[in-house]
Amino acid sequence: MASATLESACREDTAPDAMKQLLDKVAAALAQMLAGLSLLEQPETSTQTQAKDPEKRNALLTRLRVLLEDDDTAAVDVVEELEALAGSEDQPGTLKRLTAAIGEYDFEEALKALAELEIGRSSNG
Repeated sequence: MASATLESACREDTAPDAMKQLLDKVAAALAQMLAGLSLLEQPETSTQTQAKDPEKRNALLTRLRVLLEDDDTAAVDVVEELEALAGSEDQPGTLKRLTAAIGEYDFEEALKALAELEIGRSSNG
């Protein structure tokens, strides 16, 4: 292994030219390994999830509206699902306001924030 050889050379006080060659071998091996790792499938981002499932987002918004209008504390669970699904088209500030209002059981304020997200839904989806 190139790295073990380089390590041994460092301990043995090897000549600089030989060290450079060993270092180049290690760098080449690392570059090859990093290139292979970059090919691995990247985890799905929330934006990709959102793009794949706008129906779920819309269903969550609709369900959330019903719960908020009924002052139902189950809205906490639904907003958590919505946060997990949030994509780039969601206004992050509005979603944070919605989450905070629901967390404080201020359903009137939450309905105002939800209305803003719904406007975004109709123009984006």
